[in-house]
Amino acid sequence: MVVAGDGLTPRLTRRALVLGALALGACARVTHGELPEPFGAPVTTPPALRVVIFEIQQPDLPFHTGLVIRTAGETMILDPAGEWEPGHLQCTRDGQVLRRITPELEQAYLTRDGIGYLPDSWTTHVVDIPVPAATAALAAERALAVGPVLPLQCATTVSTLLASLPEFDEIEPGWITADLLRALVLRPGVSYLRLEAASAQGG
Repeated sequence: MVVAGDGLTPRLTRRALVLGALALGACARVTHGELPEPFGAPVTTPPALRVVIFEIQQPDLPFHTGLVIRTAGETMILDPAGEWEPGHLQCTRDGQVLRRITPELEQAYLTRDGIGYLPDSWTTHVVDIPVPAATAALAAERALAVGPVLPLQCATTVSTLLASLPEFDEIEPGWITADLLRALVLRPGVSYLRLEAASAQGG
C-alpha cells in the first residue's frame, strides 16, 4: 500500500499554504459565494465522473479538489498533491491516482477519514457527472499520465483534465477551486451533494 502524506511535514506544509491562501482572500476570487441547494441523486455506477471539493468552513474557502473516475473496469481517484491516508484500508497509488477504489474507500475519502488536520471544520462538495464510457476511459488514461503536482495545484490539475475531455468546453483550467465549483454546479445534467463535517463523521 502506498499513500501520500506519510509524515507530519507534508501536512503542515499544506496547512500553512491553506492559511496563506486565506490571507489572499481580500485580493483574489477564492471563495465561492452563494451556491444552490443540493439537487439530483448520487451517481455511483459507471461510466461517470465525480468531482470532490473540500472546503474550510468560515470563510467558505475550497482548499482541495479530487476527481473520482468510474469506468466499467475500475473506480479510481485522481488526488493531485493529496494527503489522504486510508488508515486500515488498503489501496494502490499510481502517481497522483489512487487505484482500485472500493465503496468503503471512497466513503472514507469523502469524509476525510484519515486526514490529519481540520477534522471538524470542513464541507465536502460532490458533483456527479454521467459521461459516455469513452469519456470515462479517456479521463482515466489522462489521470494516470499526470505527473508530480505542487501544493495548491489540485484545482488546476483537475480542471485541466476536465477541459481536455469532449463536451467539457465550459470548464476553464485555473487554480481557483471556487471557480471550478461554480462552473460545475451550473453544468446541465449534474447532481450536486454536500456533506458537512459533523454529519459525515457521525455516519
